Amino acid sequence: MLEALEIYDRSFKEYEILVNKFFPDEKESLEAIDMHMQEIKNISSEIISLKAQDINDSRIREKRYEIEIIEGNFLIDVDSALRQELQEFDERSEM
Repeated sequence: MLEALEIYDRSFKEYEILVNKFFPDEKESLEAIDMHMQEIKNISSEIISLKAQDINDSRIREKRYEIEIIEGNFLIDVDSALRQELQEFDERSEM
């Protein structure tokens, strides 16, 4: 999991640099993606903590359900940002 988080963090930093430098009007997408990922990281830490305490009850199931909802929103925001970029790319290519 740590390796996946490191890859995400590197990729997000690159995306953040591009948005800040070239597309400041797309900061809302950047912030939404970051917010969802921070929520995923926080809940993941809570699950790890519960497991470390050898707690395996409904709290873990509830946390997993929370992550599923947040992941869905995260993916919607990522897909939306990608669609927007592809649309802008297509528009520039037609010029």
